Amino acid sequence: MTAVHGLYAEDNHSTPSEAGATGVTRPPLLSLLVDAGVAPEAQLRLALAEGMGRGERLGEVVLRRGWIDEDGLAQLLAQQWDLPFVGPDALETAVADDGPWVSEARQLAACVVSWDDGGSAVVVAEPTSDRLNGLRELLGGQPAFAVVTPASLKQLLARTPREPAEHATPDEPAAETSVLEDADPDLLITQLETATGALAALRERVEQLTERRHAVERELPELRSEVDRLSRQYDAAQDHVRECELELERERERHANLRAKLADLLRESGD
Repeated sequence: MTAVHGLYAEDNHSTPSEAGATGVTRPPLLSLLVDAGVAPEAQLRLALAEGMGRGERLGEVVLRRGWIDEDGLAQLLAQQWDLPFVGPDALETAVADDGPWVSEARQLAACVVSWDDGGSAVVVAEPTSDRLNGLRELLGGQPAFAVVTPASLKQLLARTPREPAEHATPDEPAAETSVLEDADPDLLITQLETATGALAALRERVEQLTERRHAVERELPELRSEVDRLSRQYDAAQDHVRECELELERERERHANLRAKLADLLRESGD
């Protein structure tokens, strides 16, 4: 791998990975899809509206419709976030890290990998500000990120242990149980309250998104009807233009005939 050489970037203030956290404006995925020739902008906007109605993101819609494959979409996401893209071939020689952060990184849908040449990266299939910031907090410093396809990430995660090696040994299969037995009840209650609050906030967010989805579903038939109406108007206008062009051509022919007859009359009167 040549695009990423170390797990931590040298410049903590100007790495491409910071684009999502420093207010840098990223190009919309729709614009990148248009520039890549995936589909016309009008079709992509309809696909975006369809995805909102079905609870899908634009990338999921274009994948489902077969307009682009996983590799192509991952490369556009990498371009959007100004991150390197690592293809499946380059990952064949990658080694998934088994450090103490494996489980936490897995929960963030990420994997730390390294290559024989010393290069390392935190690979994700779906870069988001929350995900990248969570990985920075987990690993510390400024990790070097890269984008892979969902299939590649799934294969990498399958090659990593679900728990770090040093956290459990064959002689201590029930270590997790002892941790729970020694846990502070007050701490567990606090954690439970925190989790309950987060769940309530998530439920509220889901309800908001559901309401928004229903609103879009109600508007979508009207929008489609409006598009059909405008298309019919456009076709009718095109037909009218063609009729006008034909009528104009006929008028020109009549005018030419009248001029010819007038010329004949002038010649006869001159004789």
